[in-house]
Amino acid sequence: MNAIRGAILAAAALCMHASAARAETIYDFTYVSTRDNANNNAAHLLNTGVRVVPGDILHIVGTGQIHVGGPYYVMSNFDMGLISPANTSQLIRSYRGVGGNFSAEPIPLAGESVLFRQDRANLYDDHDLDIVATAQSEGFLYIGIFDNWFADNTGQHNLRITILPEPASGLLAALGGIALLGRRRGRSAGR
Repeated sequence: MNAIRGAILAAAALCMHASAARAETIYDFTYVSTRDNANNNAAHLLNTGVRVVPGDILHIVGTGQIHVGGPYYVMSNFDMGLISPANTSQLIRSYRGVGGNFSAEPIPLAGESVLFRQDRANLYDDHDLDIVATAQSEGFLYIGIFDNWFADNTGQHNLRITILPEPASGLLAALGGIALLGRRRGRSAGR
């Protein structure tokens, strides 16, 4: 029986170590706005190459400007994020307005989820992006903007994506180990 307990404790320790090994990871990504006007009036999203699982916590900080024509320059809080299992370089999605149409989010297809929507309170609220969001599905992180005419766009948004892995597996392993130790102590005290 002691051998089984020892094996379980060793497995719990390995799980905790694996969870700790998946520590915070930082990715840098540049979103260069497309000039292809084949997908006007749509959300144009680029694959960051960052893969996430449900429960991962993402901290996304963005800077930079994209000129979208006329006098209009949009900052990184104009971006929106989507998680998709499709591992393609880009996605084109419809979008919906949120909160008086000042901000918008992509409309996900089956198996996809919205990670974050535009971080704007009104049409003139331009600032650097700085948000924390939790992944709701597994897949790749896509970031992009929508525009009614992409052909005249110039500029880019520079993003730093920090991922804190979902904590559940390490926590469950630790709780299992603590429960076994407590049970063992209780039996030892009862002798």
